[in-house]
Formats: sequence, C-alpha cells, structure tokens
Amino acid sequence: MSSFTLPLVHPLVFLPFHLASHHLTARMFSAKSITYPLHLAFTLTQYSIEHFTSSLPKSVTALNGPLVGVAVLMIPAVYYCAIKKTTGPKSLVWASLASMFVVLLVFQGLELGFPKDDPADQIIANVNVVHSWWHLLIHILLLTISTMASYHVPWSSVKEEMEMVPASPAHKTLSPMKSTAKKWSSLGEASDCSVVPTKVAWAKPKLN
Repeated sequence: MSSFTLPLVHPLVFLPFHLASHHLTARMFSAKSITYPLHLAFTLTQYSIEHFTSSLPKSVTALNGPLVGVAVLMIPAVYYCAIKKTTGPKSLVWASLASMFVVLLVFQGLELGFPKDDPADQIIANVNVVHSWWHLLIHILLLTISTMASYHVPWSSVKEEMEMVPASPAHKTLSPMKSTAKKWSSLGEASDCSVVPTKVAWAKPKLN
C-alpha cells in the first residue's frame, strides 16, 4: 500500500487569494479611482514575480524582496484607514493588527512559506511541496485578518460622498431672510441703479 503524499500547490491557486487580499486592502484607501488600480497593478506584479520566478528575467525577479518589503511597510497606512473609517467596533481592527504581526513574526521567523528575498531561493521554494502548503496557509490567515480589518469599513465615507455629489441650487444653507437680502443685493448690483434724492413740493395752505 503506497503512502499518500501532498501534491505541489499550483501557482494559479494563489491568484484568487492575491486578488481578494488586494480588494480588501484597497477598498480602505481614499481616492479609489487612483489608489485601487495602482494597488491592483502592484498586487499582480508581486504575484507574477513571486509565483513565476523561473519564467521571468532576473532583473524583474530581483524585485521580489523589495516588493514584499513595500507590502509590509504598507500595513500602517492600511490600518490607519481602517481605524479612521470603520463603522464597527475598533477592537476588531486592533485584533486584526495584532494577528497580522503574529503571523508575520512566526512565519517569517521560522521561514515557513514566507517569500524569499533571493530569486534563486524563491525558484527552489516554488517547487517545494511543503513550502507551497505553508504559503497557502499564510494566504488563508492573511485573508481572514484582512476581512476582520475591512469588514465594517464602508466603500466611501460620508465626506467622500459629499465631495462626489454636485451642489444643488435648490438646497442652500442660508436662512430665507439672508437669502432674500443676498438676492436683492445681487439684483441691485446687476442693474447698476442709483438712488437720486428728489425734492417734494408740499402744497401751501390757503389763508382766508
């Protein structure tokens, strides 16, 4: 009876995890018309270099370590946005942040499934069955942690929604009296009228 061995996790299995993590992270940033596509490009670049190292030029794969560093340095900005924008309990965001540091310290410290800085080491790791399954576990944990942080964060804040809606002339913050006074003032300026004092001739009383 042959013993069961785990297969190598295919690189495409990791793509949905990268895309889902990208969405959960980028949705917390402001100016999404700019930051969302930029973060998507960053995610796809990092995924390609990390999982298809042997198929890319060395000049490109050399960016693997720096890109991982950028992703780690992005964590404070991500959690700053999460804490500022969440409509739920902030304790959930803090728990997510604490879990993030635990995962990074444990898996990177023990070198369990964490991406390699050296492209040559990454090529070897990509064909290592044990590494691939540890790496999959990291993605599952990070996806759960990102969900905790962004679960109560709305797609757009109230301030962003106010900036997106154009001002309506039918809705003004001026009181009716101030609005009327401002209207008459503008009409006077537009017509360029000036008040000219006139003499009033009063009828003289008749004397008998």
